[in-house]
Amino acid sequence: MFVASFYRMRDRATGVSVALGACVKLDNVDLRIYSAHAETRISMEKKLDQLSALLEDLNQHAPKSPAIIVGDFNTWQGDAAPKTIKLFSDAGFETPFGNEKTFFPKSDVCPD
Repeated sequence: MFVASFYRMRDRATGVSVALGACVKLDNVDLRIYSAHAETRISMEKKLDQLSALLEDLNQHAPKSPAIIVGDFNTWQGDAAPKTIKLFSDAGFETPFGNEKTFFPKSDVCPD
């Protein structure tokens, strides 16, 4: 494996760090990898804007390269998971979780 580049993506409006990205070469395949962290204290529409910026970056730099996007999408709001899945599905991505719940409220993990 060879990391060809590493950079931080920032939200254009706020300057908040949205994702880290890297170009990786595995054998003879160029792979784009992103680690995203959506902001928690903003509306779902603004989160989708942040994540859309990541997809725009991918389309600008490596539209035909395979890509992996991981991270904390902060999909705890009621409609967040379906909207986030749709955003990435419409861009050709698949989730390994299907319809499984991937977010657990604090009360489920750390009961009082």
